[in-house]
Amino acid sequence: MKFKKALLLMGLSCFFAAGTAAAVEASVKEDDPNVRKVEASVKEFRDANGETPLVHVYTPEEITEWVILGTDLYNLKDVNACQFSDDIVLRARKHVAAAYDYLYSHMLLTGSCVPRDTAMGIFYLEKAADLAYPAALRKLGFFYETGRYVAQDTVKAEALMREAAEMGYVPARIDWAGMLLRDLGSAQDMPEAWVLLKKSVKSTPWEEEYITLYIQELESRIPENVLAEAARKSFY
Repeated sequence: MKFKKALLLMGLSCFFAAGTAAAVEASVKEDDPNVRKVEASVKEFRDANGETPLVHVYTPEEITEWVILGTDLYNLKDVNACQFSDDIVLRARKHVAAAYDYLYSHMLLTGSCVPRDTAMGIFYLEKAADLAYPAALRKLGFFYETGRYVAQDTVKAEALMREAAEMGYVPARIDWAGMLLRDLGSAQDMPEAWVLLKKSVKSTPWEEEYITLYIQELESRIPENVLAEAARKSFY
């Protein structure tokens, strides 16, 4: 409850009114050349209800695994030579799953397999974040901290990163601890960040290195009695 109130105060729960959201959605339909191109190419294959059949290529679980490993664009662009990018565009446009919104945003922000469009990229990234996709929350948190593509807002950055961390996303747990060690957020949250890191399963050498480093740094800044109390708590 406390965290939800904090998010509300920081403006993270402010959403577009229904009319505005509809207008934005309509604008995206009109302004996204990739969507127009793909939908035109499959128009003749629409069924009797006017729906475009989606052919299975990547599953949300596969994409999420690649995102965690940092190989999503490598698999899409280098391994498969962008041949399945049209499918990602259609699935993102139809909001089939947050993983497709996230991957399409990554494609747009980097110009991978589609023309680079940062505004559209942020739109789809926010779509994925609205669906609580941890990688999207983490990336938005990074952008808000650095002021890249969006107006800098370190309070919102820390809140987004914390949300992703509390969902169990290990890269966000690492980044949230790093934020707290850089004096972003409250020092009172350090014990929670410490516990989350201690309970994290390390999947990559990078994760192992930073989890070990941040645990040591947090322990040097948290009194022993507070650490002992935190170890007995459940932060889930």
